[in-house]
Amino acid sequence: MKKTFTLIVALIGVAFAGNAQQNQSTQRIPLHEGFSSSTCGPCVSANINMQNVFNANPNKYTSIKYQMNWPGSGDIYYTSEGGSRRSYYAVNSIPYLFVDGTNFSPNSYSSLDLDNNYNVPAEMTISATYSVINKVVTVNTVYTPLSNNSSTIIRGQTAVVEKTTTANKSSNGETLFHNVMKKMMPNASGIGLGALTANTPINQNNLTYTFGTGATVENYNNLAVIVFAQNNADKTVLQSTWATLLTGVTEIEKPGNGITALFPNPASNLANVSYQLTENRNVKLSIVNVLGEEVYAANEGEKAPGNYDLEINTSSLSNGIYFVNLTLGNNTHTSKISIEK
Repeated sequence: MKKTFTLIVALIGVAFAGNAQQNQSTQRIPLHEGFSSSTCGPCVSANINMQNVFNANPNKYTSIKYQMNWPGSGDIYYTSEGGSRRSYYAVNSIPYLFVDGTNFSPNSYSSLDLDNNYNVPAEMTISATYSVINKVVTVNTVYTPLSNNSSTIIRGQTAVVEKTTTANKSSNGETLFHNVMKKMMPNASGIGLGALTANTPINQNNLTYTFGTGATVENYNNLAVIVFAQNNADKTVLQSTWATLLTGVTEIEKPGNGITALFPNPASNLANVSYQLTENRNVKLSIVNVLGEEVYAANEGEKAPGNYDLEINTSSLSNGIYFVNLTLGNNTHTSKISIEK
């Protein structure tokens, strides 16, 4: 009996050790959610302190700033989704800070505090990519839980932030604002991830938002995307990550340069890219999958002005969504293609 008990304890220990090792191999990236306003005097010192901590700890954090419409006349970059996050956390004063769902003082938050959160074992891995093409943001995310959770209260959240802004300066003297939230996709409620099974990925593909007339984005090249998973019962954030930029904003150097056609779409074994040049350009083409991995590449060298057709052998590609990147000189033009066989 004693030997049996010892064996059971040993097996339990091995199981826990395996889970601990698995969690330790996945680095937690703490999510910092700040509530602020360009009309809030005390927010200045809090924002300076937080930025100093971030500058001293690159690659160890994510940060979303929700600009509030109070005090005073409010911040012009207030959004209803920022208001929803304020209600979610019952924020009644600013500056205010939550790190992975727990309240901290933004004025006294330190590198030690960040490290303490950074060293908490991760509960999930998140891999995400995004593109910004003609004011359209597309995000693809893979959530992989590290343990089972049969509840359905875990929500996947996606926030589009502008890394630096200046147009929202007002009465408190601040002139530069960081990681200002511009859109939560699809909204502040996020998307339910359902029951979690350890090591079973949950794919969230082609989450898309188009910034329309009246959007407050100052520079579309300056957008970033943060993805996180949160437990709505106790507001604990399981994991967060900066999404990887898959393709850049389409900016045509001169009218006429760029992709004119991509066909057939969906494609099976062959696809054709038609493009036009108005002056000499070095031409390269690549195809990447939704994880940002390059799966095809071709260097066409320098081309003279004219119209061209480029055939792509897609027979080795699996079914799914891909991005075709045509680089003309220093400028990259992107189109989406679907492979169906």
